[in-house]
Amino acid sequence: VLDDVYLVTAPHRARPAFDAVSHALRDLAGIDTNLGKCRVWHRAGGPAPPGIAELGPAVWTGDKPAGECGIVVLGSPFGAHPFLHAQAHLRIADETLLANLVPQVPDLQAAWLLLLMCANPRANHLLRSLPPALVAGYAAEHDALLEQT
Repeated sequence: VLDDVYLVTAPHRARPAFDAVSHALRDLAGIDTNLGKCRVWHRAGGPAPPGIAELGPAVWTGDKPAGECGIVVLGSPFGAHPFLHAQAHLRIADETLLANLVPQVPDLQAAWLLLLMCANPRANHLLRSLPPALVAGYAAEHDALLEQT
């Protein structure tokens, strides 16, 4: 089952494009798409494009509350500003779990490498994919978390 397939298309072509890619993956590679993780979003919001609602109740995110109105593509959030802020908050929560475990590592060099190679790249990824005005709060929280750790 393939989890990460991304299509960029016009809303009216979303279902035909999904069907074409799904059939090609199944017929040519023997891979099924994972409908449990399938998500569709469009910045205009509103009702789901034709044929999308039939894929499942959680697939269309364009009519969700602002904090849920978007998708995450390879770790990069796309969506309404409240969704982007919510994703940054989730990222800090995840980083906090790691930061709380680092002091328990008995070797200081290993602990430092965990921060350098695990916590920092996660931040760089988000900092590079969101506009500075939207990611400034996350950046300050991340810096404070690393300093505290």
